[in-house]
This record gives sequence, structure tokens and C-alpha cells, in this order.
Amino acid sequence: MKYYWKFRKSTHQLPFLLLFFFIVLLNTNVSGQGAGYFISGNRKININSFNTRLIKAMQDLGIPAVSLAVIDNNKVVFSEGVGFKQKNGSRADKETIFEACSLSKSFLVFVAHKLVEQGMLDLDKPMYQYMENESLQGDPRYRLITPRMLLSHSSGIENWRDMNDPDSLEITATPGSQYVYSGEGYHYLAEVIQELMKEDYEKTIRRMVFKPLGLRRSFTTYSKDGKFPVNYAVGYDLVGKKVDKWKNSTPVPASGVHTTAHDYATLITAFFRPGNFSAQTLENLLHPAVRIIEKDDISFYGPGFEIIYSGNDTLICHGGANGGFRNIMFYSVKSKSGFVLMTNQEWGKKLAAFIARETTSLDISPRLLQDDFEDQYPDHTTALLKLYRQKGMQPFRHSLDTLSSSGNMGPKTLSELGYFFYGLGQEDLTRKFFTQNITLFPKREFGYLDYGYYYMEKKQFDSAYKYFNAIRNFGGDTTMMFYQLRNCEKKLGLSGSYHRPESREALTGIVSIRPPQGSSISLKENTIQATITVRREKLK
Repeated sequence: MKYYWKFRKSTHQLPFLLLFFFIVLLNTNVSGQGAGYFISGNRKININSFNTRLIKAMQDLGIPAVSLAVIDNNKVVFSEGVGFKQKNGSRADKETIFEACSLSKSFLVFVAHKLVEQGMLDLDKPMYQYMENESLQGDPRYRLITPRMLLSHSSGIENWRDMNDPDSLEITATPGSQYVYSGEGYHYLAEVIQELMKEDYEKTIRRMVFKPLGLRRSFTTYSKDGKFPVNYAVGYDLVGKKVDKWKNSTPVPASGVHTTAHDYATLITAFFRPGNFSAQTLENLLHPAVRIIEKDDISFYGPGFEIIYSGNDTLICHGGANGGFRNIMFYSVKSKSGFVLMTNQEWGKKLAAFIARETTSLDISPRLLQDDFEDQYPDHTTALLKLYRQKGMQPFRHSLDTLSSSGNMGPKTLSELGYFFYGLGQEDLTRKFFTQNITLFPKREFGYLDYGYYYMEKKQFDSAYKYFNAIRNFGGDTTMMFYQLRNCEKKLGLSGSYHRPESREALTGIVSIRPPQGSSISLKENTIQATITVRREKLK
């Protein structure tokens, strides 16, 4: 089977180099919403005041532009574009499109569940029975893969085919056994849907999602010459360097949609709008299929979204990352509120907690505290780099030393500083910060991953292997560590001594994980009502 999409890979769950730049937002073009305020969580939020605080945060982080939508009572109550589409260029507005990155997958999720309701797709039927996949046929485990596993990133298929061996597509874990984020898996499912519908994927998305939901500013492709659509944001790295604008002329289901926060928020509300999906479909959507982190009973992946149990609430979440863009969405099933944040800079997710505080008051901390999520603004890294920009290296070092001696240094600050100075070409400082981070936090896996990535970039695979292997030696285990150990073994000509043990959660076509007691979804007069009284009890 051939892949129809020449894709640009989303960097979600992949290592990336953090570079840095500061751009001052002199003013912004923000049109009023209604009477100059919007209601979120029973609070009246003044738009001008909110935007003043948002622009200040964007200035501190060096984020040129933001596309933001706020959801309340399952309606989009605020949406706007703030800042500049391009550095020293025209201003963003609510019509400005951003790269959706991995949020692109949600459009495919919507179609997949529609097809389940129409009887055209069975979440637990083996994929090969719909369509053979020549790239995977060499591994007999391939016949275990189902649509549910692809949607919940538990198929075992690697994220992108060149992560281990660019000449092959690998299954890195027994399908259904554990969380392995996979863009390739979504492309496989999209090809099956294309075969089922007997029409191009792009046409299906337009017919089943864009048109019925009224998504005027959503696009699966650019024109062949890249001239349409217009009014788009350009991505930037963290030193102010413009990232070449990606204008894909063919659909890329896992990462290639271009849209606005308003359109994406409209898509999310459509999942929970009465009449769009049955109670059974919503139960499927909110049913955890696999733990994201082993032994963690808060964060899961279901067939389409992350599922986060936060206090007595259930949140769905999805992030995205392409070069120069960072996006995040949170939605509360209980309160039917949430937000969509899209940014054209690589630390954009640092704004997530700020947006939650200022608008919905959702407790998104269970997701933010995980190791793969950036420290949240206002944070030590942002303050230290602001000092470095304004006053130079000596005051920066003094403030960093003071922070370190205070015992208040977090496990991500030195890591983020290391990537920043690597982007500036100051590798001595990079190694110093990575070393200090491991010294301060010897049992935090991501400190070793940082150093391993550094040596992989330098093609010093023996040193990289040492740091990746250190995680295994103290009992840690992450998906990225597994990938990189495999990579190092191949580069060093080793026989493949590391085989990741299977998760204690094994799914064999039927999901065995159950949500915490007290979570329920009920129907009342054809209206979906989510009654969430989640208790953080051990899953059995």
C-alpha cells in the first residue's frame, strides 16, 4: 500500500531545539465582542483588560501572534487573533489561520466516529480487514491493530517512519499494550476512510466537517502554487528566525490542516452538541483506552483525545507542534467550557495556565505538571531570559545561582535554559545546564533525555546511548527513551539488547481499562448531560 500524503511531520512528542527571540507588540487589532465583554464561568470578562494582560504575557515570552477561542456552555463566546502575523508585518485578526499541527487529527476523529454511527467503521475490527498495509505486513502483530488503537495511540506504530529506520515502518510495541503516539497510525486510518468513502480524503473532510459545521477558515491544503488561502500567520523560533511557511498541496491528516481557534473550538463543541452524536458514541469517545504514563491514574488516551481526570471533572485535551507553531486545547465535559490556544512561536504552550486562569478557571494542572509540558508563565525560565536580554550574562548568572541555592529550582528550568543556549550556539552552557539538572534531579527521566538528544544531534551515539540507558538503570521508562535506545543500537551496530516490556494494561480488541467510579454520561430528552463526580481511585 502506498501512502498518498507527502507529509510534514508534527513535532508533537518529539525533541525540538528551543531558540529564543523577543518582539515587542506595540499595539493590537482586537475587535469588541458584543458589549466589550464575554461571560466565562459566570464571570464577566472585560475584553480590553484581558487583552492588555495577554499582550504583556506575549511580550515576555516573545510570541508574535495568538489565535484564541473561549468556550462557555458549549458555545464559542470569545474568539480573536492578537499580535502580528509576521514580525514587523500586518496584524493578526480572528480570520488569521494558523497551522493546526496535531490538532489536525481531530477532524479525522470526527469523521471516524460519524462512520461508526453509520455502520461503516467498527472501532474494534482489525484494520487489515478493511485494507492491507504493505509497510506493516512484515510484523505479524500488525493484524491486531484496530481503529480504536489508532485513534488512541495504542497501536504500537512509531510516530513517523524515520524515527528508527527511514526505510521501514515499525511496530514498537504489541498493539493495544501501551501508549505510543503515532501520526503514521492516523494516516493509515485516513487511507482506510478514503477507501471506504470512495472519494479523496480532502473531499470527505469538506463534506462531513467543514461544510456542515460552517468552518469557513479551515483548509486541508494550500493551492498548488501556494497562493491560497491568504491571511495566515508565519511561525517563528525562539530567536526570532522565521520558519519557512509550510504550504502543503496535498492533505496531511495528522498535522496538515490550517485553521483558526474559532473554527477548531466549533469542531470541539460539535462533538458535544445534542443531535450530532449518540450517547454511545460519546461514551466511546470519553472511554480511556490506554494510560499515557504507566502507573498514573489521571491521564489517559481515548479514541481521539487525551482524557484527564482533574478533581471532580473530566477534561479532554489535545496539543500540537509544528516548526514555529504550538497549540493546545482543553475542554471540560462537566461544565462544557474550555479554550483553544494557537500560537506562532515555539513556547506558546507556556500561556496555557494563564489562559485558563483568565477565562475558564479550569483546573488543567494535572496535564501541565507532566514532564513533557513546558513550565507555565510566569516562570523562572522566562524571567531569567528576560534578565539576560536586558542586562546581560553576569546578572543572569547571579540570579540563576540565587535561584539554585534557594532550593526553588524546578526540574524544567535548567533543561529549558540548556535548549535556549544551544540555539544560540553556546554549547558549553548547554552542557553545564544539562549536567546541573541531572545533579539536582537524578531520578527525573527528562534530564537524561535532554542530554541524550544533544549527543544524538552531535552524532555521538555512544554518549547518547549512555544517557538513554541511564533511565532504564534507575527503573524509568518513557516512549521516547525506548525509541532513542533503539536508534542508538542501530547506529552503533548493537544487536538490539533493549526490548521494552509490555504494559500491564493489555487490550485485545476490547478495552479493559475502566474510568474511575462515579463517571457517567446520561441521556435526558435527547440532551447529553455529563455527570462527572470522578474520584481518583485506582483503576482495576
